[in-house]
Amino acid sequence: MSARAIKISSRAVSFMIAIAIIIMMPWWVSLLFLSAAIFYFPKYYEAVFAAFLMDVLYAAPEPKFFGFLFVSTAAAILILILAEYAKKNFFRRKHNT
Repeated sequence: MSARAIKISSRAVSFMIAIAIIIMMPWWVSLLFLSAAIFYFPKYYEAVFAAFLMDVLYAAPEPKFFGFLFVSTAAAILILILAEYAKKNFFRRKHNT
């Protein structure tokens, strides 16, 4: 089994764990797990789908979000963009010495 196959299967397992966490745990546990997965895996778009599922299952319109239902999805997209930017510019920068 190649390293790429192991990485793909670990992504699939992490996505299944994310779905289980969304169904059984509070929202903040889901957000923490998805944020960690976004930082660990490159371009973890599965987090956006998981957040969308969370919004579809549990979201209710609130005045503080101007009736916007997809708050978790928007947060996942924002975290994904910021994490990819941080990984690209801060964590993998090689120093010229």
